[in-house]
Formats: sequence, C-alpha cells, structure tokens
Amino acid sequence: MTAFRIPVIRDYIARSPFLLMATSNAAGQCDVSPKGDAPGFVLVLDERRLLIPDRPGNKRLDGMRNLCAKAFKRSGLWAPERWPALHGLASPARILFDHTRPPGTTVEELDRELQDGYRQRLY
Repeated sequence: MTAFRIPVIRDYIARSPFLLMATSNAAGQCDVSPKGDAPGFVLVLDERRLLIPDRPGNKRLDGMRNLCAKAFKRSGLWAPERWPALHGLASPARILFDHTRPPGTTVEELDRELQDGYRQRLY
C-alpha cells in the first residue's frame, strides 16, 4: 500500500503549507528544496504521484539555497493565526496505525503506548 492511498495522509498533504523536497542525482549528491504556499498547493494525483508546483521566477530546482526564507514566509507557518486547527488533524497514533495496522492493537492503545514512551523513554 502506498502512503497516498491512506486518507489521513492525503488530508495532511492538503493542509500543509510547507514541504522540503529531497532529491539526489546519479552520483548520489543530494539536495533539499523548500516549497511553501497556501495549504492545498500540493495535489495528490494518484496513489504514487504528487503535483508540487514551482513558484514563478525560480530558475533552479537543484538548490534554491536562498529561497528557504521566502518559502517559509509564503507558508504562513510563522503566524499562529494561520496554523491549522488541531481538532481536524490526525493524531500521531492514528497516522502510525494507518501505516502499520498492528494486529490486535487499537488506535487508543497505540496512543497510550506513545504517550507513555514520550514520558518514560524519550530521553
């Protein structure tokens, strides 16, 4: 199963105003390009492909070293009034459950285990 088939992942992508796109060339050299715009700027085309637009004027897709601040500003992440409401987002337990479908475990049990792990074993 691909991640884009899972409804909670599609919803997360639809609400996200910012992403970091990592790529590598044939020689294994890696690059990370920041992208940001209003939530919904990335579209899920199907269960294997995303449509990620490029901003007008961006002439390089391999670096964009000087545009991180612009992408962050366009995303609105710096403004709390632009943050999505938490009640509409899936919990970490729901996301993990949808990805792994652990047999004999409920989302609620997984959430309790995660919360216990954060308190008892994180550091």
